[in-house]
Amino acid sequence: MTLEMDAVLLALHARLGGSLTRLEIARASPVGSMTAWRPAMPITQWVWVKPDPESPAQSSDAPVSS
Repeated sequence: MTLEMDAVLLALHARLGGSLTRLEIARASPVGSMTAWRPAMPITQWVWVKPDPESPAQSSDAPVSS
């Protein structure tokens, strides 16, 4: 993920809420006669649920009481 897109996601998260998750993956690849982990670019996931305009306002992070 680029720094520019990271900044866009952080701004949207700050404004609208939701949750951010960053995943980092590495693959084993040869280094001489041995094997080492080579990191790939991280993946950032933003999860946000669009509010239903017909239901009362409620934060997506607030617990639901019954």
